[in-house]
Amino acid sequence: GRVKTAGGLVEARVSLRGSVMTTCCITGDFFAAEGQLARLERRLRRVSADSHAVHTAVGGLYAEGGGLEGVPAAAIAEAVLAAVEDARRRDREGQPHGCFINP
Repeated sequence: GRVKTAGGLVEARVSLRGSVMTTCCITGDFFAAEGQLARLERRLRRVSADSHAVHTAVGGLYAEGGGLEGVPAAAIAEAVLAAVEDARRRDREGQPHGCFINP
């Protein structure tokens, strides 16, 4: 899913196994300190693909000072949840989806 923020465009893609995210890739035109993006993606691996779990995972990292500059935690969660819905739709339609598949 894509979300436009004051800090830049955020795009997320996920791979699902049942109701759990197995991978999450976040890209965009925002600035991030070295390692921050990798920490965020790692934090979202093996997290339930529901709103509460995603907001908790992202919010927890931001609370620890691990957020992306100028990009609110809610915008990251929104992009990830949109990616979850996209992955579910593609799965229902029998289309490939995930972090390494071009839409």
